[in-house]
Amino acid sequence: MFRHVTTRLSGLVILIAGIWGGLIPFLGPYFHFTLGPDHAWTWTTGRLWLSVIPAAAAVLGGLILMGGGPRLSGRFGALIALAGGIWFAVGPDVSMLWNHGVSQVGAAHGHHTITRMLERLTLHSGLGVLITALAAYALPGATAYVFGRRRARRDAEIATTGAAAGAAEAHHRDRVAAREGAVSAGAGAGAVGTRSGTAAEPVTAHEDRVAAREQNGVGNGTAGPVGEPVGTENADTVAQPGYGERTAGAAGQTAGPVNGETTTGPVNGEAGTRRRGGLAGLFGRR
Repeated sequence: MFRHVTTRLSGLVILIAGIWGGLIPFLGPYFHFTLGPDHAWTWTTGRLWLSVIPAAAAVLGGLILMGGGPRLSGRFGALIALAGGIWFAVGPDVSMLWNHGVSQVGAAHGHHTITRMLERLTLHSGLGVLITALAAYALPGATAYVFGRRRARRDAEIATTGAAAGAAEAHHRDRVAAREGAVSAGAGAGAVGTRSGTAAEPVTAHEDRVAAREQNGVGNGTAGPVGEPVGTENADTVAQPGYGERTAGAAGQTAGPVNGETTTGPVNGEAGTRRRGGLAGLFGRR
């Protein structure tokens, strides 16, 4: 906001200075304050090139600065005013190139040395320096405004890109965290299952050992001829008929098949009963 105000204020001062520089050569003779012919509204080539043209440039530049401020059009107005101010300052000396080594601005008419110095200072050199300084001050403001808008646009684009990248990165972190949480939950469930399997393993192993013992007893418990001992794990083992297994009684009893018969040993010290198999058992039962 401050740059806007100062740029427009500079344009106003440049406008006033340009009006002064363009009119004073024609109005100054009324009070004997001029350079060149001491007659009001006297037109000369020197006044056209050295006063009117730079004054017009300063007035135009000042108007553009007042209207445009620190924008691109204000930059253009500052450049025009800068050219007019420079020409106000150096024009009288440069005119010596085409005026046979004499300044085309003309002689000063002041009665005192200070008056003659002020005539040259306020009509050309000093006026040109003032316009140049104000135009140079307004020019960076216009340039900074243009580049500032570009920078602001670029920063906004960068901020938008950064926000999008940040959102994508946050989404990626959330997905990674969710994946890690799922893996941790699966590992915990596996650990629980492992502990459960470990707890159930002794029971399963015990059942397997019992089944193996029973299988060994069923498949390998048939003894040879009568009178051969059959080894048992326990002293009192009840035989399971129908499978041709061995029958166990008290320790030291003998059992074995005789002609397809199955002998059941005594249980708890009682005498065993011999059972005949097949037709002989059917007709020979008492």
